[in-house]
Amino acid sequence: MRDSVKAGSMLWEAMDETDLFPDHVTSLIRIGEKTGQLPGNIMVVAQQEKKDRIFRSKLYSAMMYPAFVLLLTLIIGIGIAWFILPNLASVFSSLQVDLPLVTKWLIATGTFLGEYGVYVIPVFLTILFLALFIIFVFPPTKHIGRAILFRVPGTKKIIQQVELSRFGHLLGSLLKAGVVVTDSLGSLKRATRFPDFEHFYAELEERVAEGDSFEQIINSYKGVDRLIPSPVQGMIIAAENSGNLPGVLQDIGQRFEDKLETSTKNLTVMLEPILLFIVWIAVVGVALAVILPIYSLVGDFNAGGGQMQSTQPQSQSEPLDTSTASSSDDEREAADAGSSTSSVDTSEEVRSTNSQDRLEITKTGMGYLNVRSGPTTDSSIVAEVTPGDVYPYTATTDGSWYEIQINNDISGWVYGEYIRLVTENENED
Repeated sequence: MRDSVKAGSMLWEAMDETDLFPDHVTSLIRIGEKTGQLPGNIMVVAQQEKKDRIFRSKLYSAMMYPAFVLLLTLIIGIGIAWFILPNLASVFSSLQVDLPLVTKWLIATGTFLGEYGVYVIPVFLTILFLALFIIFVFPPTKHIGRAILFRVPGTKKIIQQVELSRFGHLLGSLLKAGVVVTDSLGSLKRATRFPDFEHFYAELEERVAEGDSFEQIINSYKGVDRLIPSPVQGMIIAAENSGNLPGVLQDIGQRFEDKLETSTKNLTVMLEPILLFIVWIAVVGVALAVILPIYSLVGDFNAGGGQMQSTQPQSQSEPLDTSTASSSDDEREAADAGSSTSSVDTSEEVRSTNSQDRLEITKTGMGYLNVRSGPTTDSSIVAEVTPGDVYPYTATTDGSWYEIQINNDISGWVYGEYIRLVTENENED
């Protein structure tokens, strides 16, 4: 710039060659040089740049809080889904109880992430980053993100106030400095960052060049109420008719600059409960998925405990002989749970049976029945069978214990309180 000015160029020409300054800045400098008001116009440029920086900082600060909370929520959610859900899924999958739908979803998600999370999570984050970059940052498409922001209730008010402040200050200063109306509107159009206002300023520039007034354009522009409130429209029309448009525009800019300070603070206060509610929904969902199966398990255990005290094994062909069972109810329940160290009297003689005899596992309090290596609760557990399963049995201790053949490799003893002998007709079927 110094070399260009020394070579005889005007200051505004030297500034324009650098491509560092917006059009409205070079316009103000050009007008200042032509009218001899260069120092005053340079001060106007400095004030406008200061206000523009304030507008940007207000907008960014309003967006910073919700963006930070949502980002933190996303990181924590991914951490829980990737590292905790697979472990919960393995725990709940081992429980042989009916699980609520939300827990089934949790298990499915945890199982999926446990197997494919190392691929899915990076791909998801990459897609999310690219989508945000394309919508809000990439120059050819960032107008899409700005259009979206202008339609969000909380941010719409902030954006409107920022643009109306810029509209009033910039257009008022340019007109007051003597810049032609069409050039001022063109500079305003290039200074805005939101497509809705850009289209409006382009319409103003085009129709003013054709000879229309601000009043005619405002009254006929579709959706103008969404951009400029009705009272502001009235002020602009009245100022145009009275010849005091630059002063009124600067007054409008100052008013909305003052409102912007309050709106920025209110937005943060308003978003706090909304963001907390979003986080609360996520926490409650995971908590319900974890707690409901525990309640279901305790309920089944209590219901099964009542049945264990009152239900006797039934057989359509021969009743089970339980007269020799000397265990108490607590010992019987412990025999099913596999947690007791007490022993059932095994002095009865083990009697072999016909290989065709079969028995069915009846309902237990725990939802399964332990199969032990011998006819005693001190014996080790070799397998678990579920109610409704039918197996051939090869020996019995007079009805207290039954030896069943689970498959070719596994056989063991089950307590007679929780089985039913299958009838001959059922066997034939």
